[in-house]
Amino acid sequence: MEEIIMLTPQDVRSVQFEKNLRGYRTEDVDHFLDKVEQQLEQDAEQMEALRKQVADLT
Repeated sequence: MEEIIMLTPQDVRSVQFEKNLRGYRTEDVDHFLDKVEQQLEQDAEQMEALRKQVADLT
């Protein structure tokens, strides 16, 4: 069974990449990481809301 890795918005926010001459465009990477961070925040909020709904139903 594969180990599940839970990323948090903070994990995405704090990641550092080495720079080299043939690397990716920094702006593109930053933009993508911003989108991933926002999605993780939304997912965490939705999961918390669903947990509250489950608790209310039990």
